[in-house]
Amino acid sequence: MGGRAWLFDMVVKSFVFKIPGRKKFQPFGTRTPNVPDYRNPPHYKGDLNQVLEYFAGTLGKSDDYIVRITEIAGRSAACIFITTVCDHKAVEECLRSLQQHQFPRLSPKDVSQYLTEKVLPSSNSQYVSNLYTLRESITSGDLVLLVDGVVPAIVRKRQIAHTLHHSITGPRLST
Repeated sequence: MGGRAWLFDMVVKSFVFKIPGRKKFQPFGTRTPNVPDYRNPPHYKGDLNQVLEYFAGTLGKSDDYIVRITEIAGRSAACIFITTVCDHKAVEECLRSLQQHQFPRLSPKDVSQYLTEKVLPSSNSQYVSNLYTLRESITSGDLVLLVDGVVPAIVRKRQIAHTLHHSITGPRLST
């Protein structure tokens, strides 16, 4: 019995490892998996549809991934965030200020700078053009604002809530 099992084992191994066009120790066949190179990241070039497709491919499987489409000075824009991680008050303030602001008739030269200085209520915004950094910002709870045709995306960072120290005289900021 031992001889037959050994012979059967050799026939199966020789059949499996001698497939034409396949190397002996190549577990994925002739195709290797598509692993992105972190040293050569993709950059945001101002095309909103391309970036939304990229994020839908990387983040779109999550139920918490939200994209709010709006219009800013005649251009389409998107606010991207994850509901379970982000600050909902900050998202509501940002969307409200974008919808209620009266934009000038002529589009300003630097739309992203105009938005951070005059429209968005907080001062903790950054300009980002790397798609990996944008994706990491979204997953860490930041709000990302993308405007079609505007190259640097605006990332509104989360603010740390100040703890209050309650005393007899009332709540005060702790130091």
